Amino acid sequence: MTLHPGVGSIEIERLSPAELIETFAFLDRELVQRRAPALPRRFQVIGARDALAPFVRRFAENGLAPRLSRDQIYMALDRADLPGDPALPGLRAARRDDYERLYESGARLRAEELFEDPRLLDPAAYARRVEEECRDGLTFVWCEGDALRFRASLSAITADAAQISGVYTPPEARRRGIATRGVAEVCRRIFPRSRHACLFVNDFNQPALSVYRRLGFKALADWGSAFYDQTR
Repeated sequence: MTLHPGVGSIEIERLSPAELIETFAFLDRELVQRRAPALPRRFQVIGARDALAPFVRRFAENGLAPRLSRDQIYMALDRADLPGDPALPGLRAARRDDYERLYESGARLRAEELFEDPRLLDPAAYARRVEEECRDGLTFVWCEGDALRFRASLSAITADAAQISGVYTPPEARRRGIATRGVAEVCRRIFPRSRHACLFVNDFNQPALSVYRRLGFKALADWGSAFYDQTR
């Protein structure tokens, strides 16, 4: 399980539910309240769902409830299983002149997924993040003319697996097969370097699940995320 404060992370040893309960049993209301100011104002806890639940429950019992919780499915695709659909040569790495496209679409993605607007929460940090996406070679876009039709990023990449994140198709371009073609092409770009593509998807997002299953992604684990915000 991993605790993400801001853009950093604090690693927590992967424990069983019973071990987690024992580990966090020392937390009482007074201690949580006393130590809460030392925690980041905003942080995220992610992990296997059965391991995450005791942590979230124990904190909630002691006055620290998540702003938002998400049940997710961890899925992966072996490069041998990707369908042989036509390539999408128009997909490219984001560049400096994509800044406005990434800025607006990233904010819309966060609003849909997390019910928050990064342009209001921390405008400077969000602007820096978009600038990084324009130059790090890990964010891909597909445009028709000047209009963005698809975007996705790689949040981690190793020889074994690359993690796809931030998959987004604007509402006006949905139900046209764009996401299927876009994700398939991202996978093609991944597979010369990694044996697998993996991602997390909210368990209620049926359109996204349909896309990934159509491409051959298989569910490997039930996952979860808890988003905390002590500024509220």
